[in-house]
Amino acid sequence: MLPMLAMLPPVERPQAVEAGPYHLEVESVGQVLDFTRPVEERLGTVIDLAVSAEGEELGKLLEVAHNPTVCDESGNGLAFQQIRYPENSTATDGKGKVSKIRLQLWFAAPRTFYGENSCLRDLKASLLRYEKRETVWMDFLSVAGEEPGGQTYESLRIKPRLRRTEERGRRLLEVTLDIRPARESGFDPSVHWMNEQVELIDAQGVAVQAIATARTYEYDGEGKMTGRKITAQFTEPKGAARGVRFRAERLSGMETLEYKFEYLPLP
Repeated sequence: MLPMLAMLPPVERPQAVEAGPYHLEVESVGQVLDFTRPVEERLGTVIDLAVSAEGEELGKLLEVAHNPTVCDESGNGLAFQQIRYPENSTATDGKGKVSKIRLQLWFAAPRTFYGENSCLRDLKASLLRYEKRETVWMDFLSVAGEEPGGQTYESLRIKPRLRRTEERGRRLLEVTLDIRPARESGFDPSVHWMNEQVELIDAQGVAVQAIATARTYEYDGEGKMTGRKITAQFTEPKGAARGVRFRAERLSGMETLEYKFEYLPLP
């Protein structure tokens, strides 16, 4: 348990808003002294937030509080610290399905803040959700020992590159997947890819798991992603590899649902 001292009992005056199929409620606002933080950040404010919906809808959430911000009565922003999930972070309905998610938003502010303000203004954040999840895999096969060619899948252009290397006396085969948008408009913002894996198809046609995987991302001057690379290392196979397999979960219908609470009383 974290060595933490509550400065004042939380104010329990629930406020609620709706965002799409989700019901959001600030259950309480409290102030704490957290000895795990640097001295200038120890005194903080904790907002207890709950999100309710049908179990199927809750399962479509990727983030419950994306980019949270809050300010004082004068409009000065507090510094966001972290999100924590309490022990009772989920609640279930009569059928045993999750119907509510609870979390805590932690913010820090100057010491003078707590004597000059009686409430918080404009707590803002977003829900990130998807509509459909499916598993996708692509095989890049090697013909006559040549390096596998690239492929296009919807808005992605994927090109594998193979090279042999040695590390700490071990001979390795390194596979890099170069993933770039197939359209000039860039990556499709309505599609999100997660749990991406690179596998090596050995001489027997068996998919072999990587022993190490790394990811790098490229951005333009405006902060827009222009490409990403997945580099996987494999123990060098005894025979010529038949190819490479890319496996991932494709989330489509991505949506950002913004929400806002105003004038939350402080203890």
